[in-house]
Amino acid sequence: MVDVVDGPESVLITLRDTTTGATSLVEARHVVAADGAHSATRRAVGVAMHGPDRLEDGANVLFHAPLWDLLGEHRYGIYAADDGEHQGIFLPAGTGDRWLFGLGASAHRGEAEQYTPQGLTRLLRACSGVADLPVRLERFGTLEHRLHHSAAA
Repeated sequence: MVDVVDGPESVLITLRDTTTGATSLVEARHVVAADGAHSATRRAVGVAMHGPDRLEDGANVLFHAPLWDLLGEHRYGIYAADDGEHQGIFLPAGTGDRWLFGLGASAHRGEAEQYTPQGLTRLLRACSGVADLPVRLERFGTLEHRLHHSAAA
């Protein structure tokens, strides 16, 4: 979407093909802006955002560890974890013992930025319940949880 022009009877939307660069016009009675907290569509029609912008940050760790050995024969797609201090989820992430661990990390407290390889290994061991779990970290990242609502008449 390149542009939105709100008229009295309809909305005129300019679209751009990202492969060719060609533009086309679409006329519609309504436009639904479901493109996130930083909605280009909402901004284009002048609808203000209401509510908090940034709710919480999250962190995720992609790692290898023999967790299947701990889980027995019953297999699931998601495993909740709580070590008393952190709550998160373990998810199988491919073949073998590759896993993803996700947790909330409040940005205003600087938690996400404080994670080091050693700290992440301690966290994974604590949340798995195995103090000497062999862990090989592959990747660590943070993400922002943003949510809002807005409406136009």
